[in-house]
Amino acid sequence: MKRNHLSARQLECLLNASMYIGLPKTEEEITKMEWIFETYKTLRNEIESDMKRVEDKIYDWRLIN
Repeated sequence: MKRNHLSARQLECLLNASMYIGLPKTEEEITKMEWIFETYKTLRNEIESDMKRVEDKIYDWRLIN
């Protein structure tokens, strides 16, 4: 549970950072936004993997009950 909460907080921070930049005006801001996007994709994949395990647990529970 803690891990999922931390992932959600990280996503919130990434969104806030991207909103703060708005439309990039410099190469540095573009680099930051690329980092934000790549980090977001990594977190998204981790969350999807965690949710797949949750789905599997639900399926397994329904099989035995």
